[in-house]
Amino acid sequence: MRQGKHTHSLLFWQNTLLFTALGTLAPASAPLSIFAAILLFIACLHKKTLRPLRKTLPPLLVHLAGFGVGFFAANALWLPAPPTPEWVDGNKPQQITARVEYVDPMHEGRLRLILSDVSSADTQETLPAKVAWTWQFPPPEIPLTGELIKTNLRIREVHGMINPGSFSIEDYWLEKGVAFRTWTKEDKGGFERIEPAPAWHILRDKTEKKLIDALASGNTEQTEQGPLIGGGKAIILALLDGNKYYLTTEDLDLFAAASLSHSLALSGMNLGLMATMGAGLALLVCRLFPGIMLKIPRPKLIVLFASPLVLAYLWLGGTSPPLLRAALMFACWAVLLLRGRPHIVLDGLFWSLLIMLILNPLALHDIRLQLSATCIAAIGLTLPYSQQAARKIFPGESLLKYFLRGAVNLLIISTAIQVLLLPLQTSNFGQAFFCFFLYIPSLSVVSSF
Repeated sequence: MRQGKHTHSLLFWQNTLLFTALGTLAPASAPLSIFAAILLFIACLHKKTLRPLRKTLPPLLVHLAGFGVGFFAANALWLPAPPTPEWVDGNKPQQITARVEYVDPMHEGRLRLILSDVSSADTQETLPAKVAWTWQFPPPEIPLTGELIKTNLRIREVHGMINPGSFSIEDYWLEKGVAFRTWTKEDKGGFERIEPAPAWHILRDKTEKKLIDALASGNTEQTEQGPLIGGGKAIILALLDGNKYYLTTEDLDLFAAASLSHSLALSGMNLGLMATMGAGLALLVCRLFPGIMLKIPRPKLIVLFASPLVLAYLWLGGTSPPLLRAALMFACWAVLLLRGRPHIVLDGLFWSLLIMLILNPLALHDIRLQLSATCIAAIGLTLPYSQQAARKIFPGESLLKYFLRGAVNLLIISTAIQVLLLPLQTSNFGQAFFCFFLYIPSLSVVSSF
């Protein structure tokens, strides 16, 4: 990133990456992507290059090439639903073997398991896509991530309502490699373990059970599925490791009304808290032992203290896709800090987006990544100006002025995040509120303890 006197401008490759990202979104919404690319190119033009064509044409061609590369890479992966094998029959259970790829505890006592390598025990034929298994009120013993299991399920194709130009459940799941679904309730979803889960997943499951037992202590109410956790304790569990199993629909409606639904999802905010704790430890060490900064600069010391906490929380959160993407961003920021680079927020964001698009050109079709990237971009764009404004409003170096400047920074940045998120919120969720900057600080304190 190029630093000016008061502002920061994007480098040419970063502008090109934005065009490539818009190109990857074109298969789903070509008119909107093209319109956004035109606006972006106008914004990229410098005043001196508005008139001479010889200065405007080369970057235009490069940006067009980037847009085309993104479009063709995403379009090549934009495949229709695979054919359904003859043995798949939603009217009767089929005995299958499958690998548990991921387990997601959902609200109202439901689990969602993503099954891969699903094959019929009778025909030995493997499904061409993954299966999303929703299990309501399962018994205490559930499959773990990484296990190979045998079970009997009624498997159906993923279908949704026909909404041209709107959200498509088929496309949503196809982007994740899922084309089939199944649903069970209580003990009707029994299973048999064929291969155990890896040791780190078993250890995580034991750790989560101990956490649930600790939150349920003093509560005498029990269900067939285990201890009953409700109210604030259920929210704490969701904030700590993303387990929304004990939350109700009413709880989620309250979070949605406050525009805080994203705070319940494991994302960069959770890893950010861990990194902040690591930074606090590093600053404490610098305070107690100032001489250490002569050998290890403070930014590098922060990376050394924050990295273990981030990795530990990545394990506790079950290495979910949003957490992995957030961890990649933190890894890019860590590398930039270790290399002595200033102003790492936007640079780290662009490097992580570049890696994500190389690994999966359809990555930006995930609304969670769109929201996260927009939030980080808002922070990177607003932070220099909010810091200047805070210093003008509360000059001085006292401890009180330090906290007041932090409050001003939080208010300005949170407002900027909400403004930039408005288009995504209204188009995808149909609602938007400005309560974010009032509630997030309190949620951060709660989840830290």
